[in-house]
Formats: sequence, structure tokens, C-alpha cells
Amino acid sequence: QQQQHPQSTFPDAVVFHCVQGKDRTGILAMLCQSVMGVSDNEIVDDYHKSHHQKKHRHEPNENTRTLFAGAPREVMEQTLVFLRHSYGSIEGYLDSIGFHEGWRTRLANSSNNRNRNSNRSVPKQSKL
Repeated sequence: QQQQHPQSTFPDAVVFHCVQGKDRTGILAMLCQSVMGVSDNEIVDDYHKSHHQKKHRHEPNENTRTLFAGAPREVMEQTLVFLRHSYGSIEGYLDSIGFHEGWRTRLANSSNNRNRNSNRSVPKQSKL
């Protein structure tokens, strides 16, 4: 099944993906969404969408079936809690890995410019 490439509709779009859309990709998506002001509830909802995409997944072996199968809401909720507890905030974590305020501002501004052009606003972040 052929899908339309997002850049044909959004020329400045950035696309990143993996087989299941969780784990490392889910963490990257959460960090980007957080920087852009997306609420925790929306981040968790987006992460959980991967839970229902089982038809595109590789079947885990018996040893990893329960440990790594799915993308339950609780995993992302606890990830957000862990980062805030360990680093004081998502921004604190990003600072620790070298993605400082200047880079975050550039990312947020690129999103805000796109949203202004499409008359959409960026929701404020809420804490779980």
C-alpha cells in the first residue's frame, strides 16, 4: 500500500520512524513534542498509538513477548516521571545531553512558524 509522503504536503516536514514506533523512536518523539509544547496527555496518546499497530510488528520471541510487546500508556507516563525526577525537568535532561536552550528554541520556533502558517496553535504542556 502506497502512502503519500508527508513532504509533498509539508515541505519542511521531518520524518523519522522505525519498525514499531516505540522505544528509541518513541523517546525521540516525546522529547521533540515536549520541546514544541505538546501536552503530556497528547504525548502519551501518540505513544500509545503504536500499541495498536501490531499488524506491522515483528513477532517477539517467547522470552521477550511480555517484556517488550506493546506500547502501554504507563510506559511513557513513567518515562516522563523518571526524567523529571532524575533531571528536574525534560529541559534538564535535554541540557544534560547537550541539546541546550538555543537548540530547543530553534526547534520550537520552526514548529511555531509552521503552525502560524496553518492557523494552528501549539498546546501548552501539562504535567502528569
